Amino acid sequence: MATFGRRVQPKHRAEPATRKREDAPGPGAPRHGAHAAPVAPEETPNGSSPEPAPPAPQGVAPAAAATEPEVASSSEQATARVAVASSEASSTVDSDNLRVLVVDDNEDVRGLLRIAFARAAIDVVGAAIDSREAIALTQHDKPDIVLLDVNLPEMPGLDVLPLLREQAPQARVVMFSAQCSPPVTELAMERGAMGFVEKGVSMKNLVAYLREVATAPEGAAVQPFPLRVHQ
Repeated sequence: MATFGRRVQPKHRAEPATRKREDAPGPGAPRHGAHAAPVAPEETPNGSSPEPAPPAPQGVAPAAAATEPEVASSSEQATARVAVASSEASSTVDSDNLRVLVVDDNEDVRGLLRIAFARAAIDVVGAAIDSREAIALTQHDKPDIVLLDVNLPEMPGLDVLPLLREQAPQARVVMFSAQCSPPVTELAMERGAMGFVEKGVSMKNLVAYLREVATAPEGAAVQPFPLRVHQ
């Protein structure tokens, strides 16, 4: 039956249940109205927060890497060892209790020197005939003065001289030779001899010269250099 005066409104169709809301949060997202948990700062082992590194100043170049020190040569190291050992040695020697090592390959010379030194109250701690004995006795007996012949078998006395100065810097070396030319005496002084005596000088002058070497400052060559027969 027809109805007069009223208009019937059509009913709205319901949205399908399978349609998702555009504003629905995805999985794992925080719910609406909930706040995200704050991230805790990293802590150092002592419990305090690390301080940020200060910015590098403008215009300043980074420091260069340290370079390794240069290694000294073997000759420089040997010279340094002699210098250190010499500084630690006594500056002077007791000339009243002088201890001398005689190095000469001539048996007669060694015998005469022993007699002369005994009369002068000088203690002869040993006598060597070559370079090997000279080095060994100097290290073992530790004489105050080494009276070293220039002409030795196997190795010349001028070549033994720097070895003695390196291995026994406390010993003062006096060269003893008939050869007193300037090249020989100059080389002896360069290699560390504190005295040079020409063979044939009187025993009195030789003893006085050795006592002067004993009381001289370490490393200072005693004059005259050399002590000659006619001086």
